[in-house]
Amino acid sequence: MAKKRRFYVEERAVKITNKNDMTAIKFAALAMADPSFDDRPEEYLCIRDGKVIGTDRYRIHCGKLETPIENGLYNLAKNTKKECVIERIKDDDCYFPQEKIDKFFNAGGRRVVFEDFYKNIPTAIAYLAARNGQAINLQYIIDACSFVFSGYTVLTLPIDPYEGIHIKHVPYVCGDMEAYIMPIILREVKIIEQQAGAEGGD
Repeated sequence: MAKKRRFYVEERAVKITNKNDMTAIKFAALAMADPSFDDRPEEYLCIRDGKVIGTDRYRIHCGKLETPIENGLYNLAKNTKKECVIERIKDDDCYFPQEKIDKFFNAGGRRVVFEDFYKNIPTAIAYLAARNGQAINLQYIIDACSFVFSGYTVLTLPIDPYEGIHIKHVPYVCGDMEAYIMPIILREVKIIEQQAGAEGGD
């Protein structure tokens, strides 16, 4: 993740040096939507009840925080190895309802446990998702596994391949981090149309 430095209002800023909290914030920030002129809620980090959440509507990342931080929507104003600075922008009323987010993270399905961290977890998750009939953006899987160096990982594969996969990391040294990633939907009609076009061109 690239280091981000922006101007921010000191009075609204929260400086974070706790390593576990910095990891949780950077993890959530990987899923934030790119900034636009629309001031959309998903362009910010949401902090609620001791958790930090980021989403771009295609995936959700959530991590537990050890430091008490006021609920609200935050900009990631500074991101270095030694410090993160987040700036509180507004209340979280306009953000996605917590009930909806919790529903994604509590979805049922077939669970696969990776008992210890190893570098091929993203590849294994992509393979298992494909066996489950899902195409998942590999970069999203890599992002979801990028801050995990110890502990175990639980992958939940849904019964309905149109639903997302849930990846939960339980590290030995800090709080849980979890991601919910929607599959890439390839409409059968479009595939048939493309095949017909290709055959007609021969």
